[in-house]
Amino acid sequence: MIALRHTRRLWRDESGSWALEFAMTLPAFVALTFGTIQLGWAMFCGSTVQYALEHVARNVMVDSTITQSTAQTQFDDDRLHEVEILLGTDHQFQRRLALDLRHR
Repeated sequence: MIALRHTRRLWRDESGSWALEFAMTLPAFVALTFGTIQLGWAMFCGSTVQYALEHVARNVMVDSTITQSTAQTQFDDDRLHEVEILLGTDHQFQRRLALDLRHR
């Protein structure tokens, strides 16, 4: 009889329920957060490659004397430039942007 009362009291005790709920929802929240970051990074990489490819294709169409190595170099430079802009390490771009904003 005492064991039954003790079991009923434990069954109604909700003092640690928040910890259990937190432990159950945290992995889903973390996975959703990192998944969103990963999706954003994948979309950025895809658009960077697409931009660089369009830029090189435009240059090849205008100047048919461009060699494969020159086109590859332009492609790599365009991709690097986009990443430098994202990371804020392209100081020349930052200066141009500041000048553009001053003239508006």
